[in-house]
Formats: sequence, structure tokens, C-alpha cells
Amino acid sequence: PFDVQGFRGENYFVSFIDGYSHIAQVYCIKHKSQVFSCFKSYCNYVTNQTGNKIREVRCDNGTEYLNQNFYDFACEKGFTIRPSPAYEHQLNGTAERFNRTVLDKVRCLRKEAKLEKKYWPEIVMAAVYLCNRVITSATMECKTPNEIFFGRKPSVENLFLYGSKVFVHVPDEKRKTQDDKSKKGILVGYTDLGYKVLIGEKVVEVRNVKIIEEDVVCINVDDEQENKEEIESKAENKSDKKKEEDEENIERDEENKTTIRRSMRQRQPPQKFDDYVLYAGYCDINVPETYDQAINSSECKQWLQAMKNEMQSLKETDTWTLIQKPEDEKILEVKWIYKIKNNNTYKARIVVRGFQQENPLEDIYAPVARMSNLKTLLSCMCERNYFIHQMDVQTA
Repeated sequence: PFDVQGFRGENYFVSFIDGYSHIAQVYCIKHKSQVFSCFKSYCNYVTNQTGNKIREVRCDNGTEYLNQNFYDFACEKGFTIRPSPAYEHQLNGTAERFNRTVLDKVRCLRKEAKLEKKYWPEIVMAAVYLCNRVITSATMECKTPNEIFFGRKPSVENLFLYGSKVFVHVPDEKRKTQDDKSKKGILVGYTDLGYKVLIGEKVVEVRNVKIIEEDVVCINVDDEQENKEEIESKAENKSDKKKEEDEENIERDEENKTTIRRSMRQRQPPQKFDDYVLYAGYCDINVPETYDQAINSSECKQWLQAMKNEMQSLKETDTWTLIQKPEDEKILEVKWIYKIKNNNTYKARIVVRGFQQENPLEDIYAPVARMSNLKTLLSCMCERNYFIHQMDVQTA
């Protein structure tokens, strides 16, 4: 067993290697009694993927292989078990050499990624994933074990430097307005559809990621302690050099001390900027985006009154006609839009989500005047000395 227990309680890993292609499958387990269930899963996997059956199993003299369950399963599937004699590990050389290669890779990957020892199960799985995609001299063909076993060349476009920094996208459904759009993690494994990333103390399988292989400093993100120490040492070296340069400059200035003449002319900005006006827009973060946020906010009374005014206005103007629901027709959903005006007025509008309509009607538009038309109208009124009256429709 490993000297350190895995982060999910694993103590061992068991490997099954195909004798011809040398492709390997690894299972991390807590107890040796789980070897039989792992072998059954592997046997079904091989049969379903290739259509071939296992003819012979070579193993050591361990009781996890030499037990009644294994013998019964061998009789059922029709394969033979050939254990090596006790203390003769060289007779099971394929598995022994593979396990040694995996452990060597695990040590290197863990050192490179600066991971704790308890994450060895994920490192083992990543090492085997890489071994299956590297050409080995043990095979008769100049192909990778994965290509020999599946009959197609595997893609390596998803491979990145192990232990790289990973920014995992957080779905919109799992974050609020001001939450971070991504979480920082460490690349600890590969899958056929994505990656395994260590975020905090948890390993997750993700797909939408941004992987940074270079050794860069991320602003406002917690980096490893060694990176911090390296940055601090560089900053100290720079400060020491700066002090020495300042001392030299002071001595040089004392020797050649002269009076600096500065202009007393008062500077004024150009007149072409007198008529310029700066307009700034803002977004009120207290405005809710959904109905649930509105009724659960501290200003729920104001929002409820605004929604009540909107519904009352729609009823008074006969905006819709209440009918029976037609059969086989899709009902479009509605949504509330909230806004706080400059005069601290709370407004709520209910709108139809028109993008859900499968066969939209043509020539549908909002009757809103263009700004060019409005400016033309105001210019004509000013030229003819007309009076201009401004009004506001409350629920327009």
C-alpha cells in the first residue's frame, strides 16, 4: 500500500495490462477485496469495446487473485489463471515493470505540479492516461497502445502541461451578479471529454476551462507559497538596487547642484473644449433581475407596488383579452423588467419573451420615435415659435 492514504480513502491501485497492445487500465481501491469487482468491470469493458474475450490471466501469488470467486468467474468466462510462484515477481514482468514505470511518473508529476501526496490516485490515473498515448518498445508495432487496442489514432490536442493553472468557468445558473465568472484550480488529470481540476480540496471534471501553462503571476489570485517567496525576493533585490542608485544620484547632485528654472506662465485649456460636455452612464446594482429577487429584496414593498400599477394599467387599457387555452399551441412566457428612475421612482414592466415564438410575424416593431425625427420636430417648433409642452405617461 501507499504510505499516505488517498484523499478519498484509497490505499492501493490495481492495474490490468493487455498482453499484445500493452494498454493499461487502473483502479484505485481502498481494500484488496475490491480487486475481484474491478476485474469483472475490466473484463466487461474489454469485451464490449473489442468484441474479444480474455483467454489467460497472469498474476502474482496474491490471495486477491487466488480465491474461489476468481476461480468461479474464470470457469464461467472460459479463461485460465496462471499465477507466478511465490517471491518470483520476474515471471510477472509485464505488470511489475509497468507499475514501476507508473510510480516513477507519479513522483515526477507530483513534484512538477507541487501537489500533496494524498492526491496520488489522480496522479496515477493521469500517468496511465499518458502511458497509453505514448509509443512503447514493448509492442510489435510502432504505434501507441491506445491505437493498437482501439484501431484508431488518439488525439493529443487536449494534453497540457501537468499541474498548470486552470480557470474553470462557473455556469450562469450557479453564480450571482457580482460573483466571479471562473474559479482557479490545478490540472490533475485528463478525460476524453474534458479535464480533472483540483479546486480547493475537491477534484472536479470540467470542460469549459482556460489553461495557462506559462509561469505567470495572476492578479488578485492566491498563488503558491513558493511563487510568493520568489516574487518577494525579486522585489527585495530591486529595492536594494534602487537604494544604491538613489545614493549615487544624491552624491552626484550635491557635486553638480544647480538651480532649476521653471516657467511661471499660467496654463489654460484650449477654447475648443469649452462647449464639450461629458456624459457618464451608470448601472444600479440594487435593481433586481428576476421576480424572486424583487420580492425577497429589502425594497420589496416598492417593487410590489410598481408591479401592481403595471397590472392595473394593462387592465384599464384592455391590453389583452382572456380566452381559453388553445390546443396544440405554445404559450409564450413573460418576464418582469425592473428599473429605478433618476427621481427615485420604482418602475416595473411586464414583457413577452418573443424569442420563444417559433413562427414570428413579419413587420413587428416597437413604435418608438427616432432621435433624428425628434430633433427635426423640435427644430421646426423653435423656428415657428411654438410652445412645447412636456408630459409623462406613467405606465408607457
